[in-house]
Amino acid sequence: SQQVVSQAGKFTSASQVLVAKNGETAAAATITITTGSSADIAAGKGTQQEISVAAGSDGEISLQDVASAINGGDYGVKASLISDKTGSVRLSLTGEDTGAASAFKIDVAATAGTADAALSNLNFDPSGTSGNYTVNSAAQDSLMKLNGVEITRATNTISDAVEGLTFTLKATTTDSDGLSTATSLT
Repeated sequence: SQQVVSQAGKFTSASQVLVAKNGETAAAATITITTGSSADIAAGKGTQQEISVAAGSDGEISLQDVASAINGGDYGVKASLISDKTGSVRLSLTGEDTGAASAFKIDVAATAGTADAALSNLNFDPSGTSGNYTVNSAAQDSLMKLNGVEITRATNTISDAVEGLTFTLKATTTDSDGLSTATSLT
């Protein structure tokens, strides 16, 4: 029998609306992206990369500037902008890979000599309260039980558990006898 307990997932989150406080703007900022498992990030063991962001032609750093900076490199995270029902724009962040080791932390700070309290609203830490973000899905490995044996992988395709078979996990099941699983075998 087989049971899909959980599917591998990408870490995704969306920010609250970025609102400048007291008209403060920044000419430059540094974004630090830390990737790894949530436990490694909490322990300070994740991989850190820094991105410099300069103000646009209007002298301010916009969410588009932040998204473009994140998308301009290989940081393990992709950014997009989403307009909500009120017309406000939010920054949405998605890990590029599935699996528990694909969580991320974002720290945004204005460069010395500039100030922008609104940029700190973009900080995100998966191990603490993420007050300015809504976590939509967690970074997690897939977990499948096959004849009572737990099999965990970072993806939803398992090709090395049973010789000659590939399991593609398509949905989480609660039926342990395998009768209604959404797993395809090849």
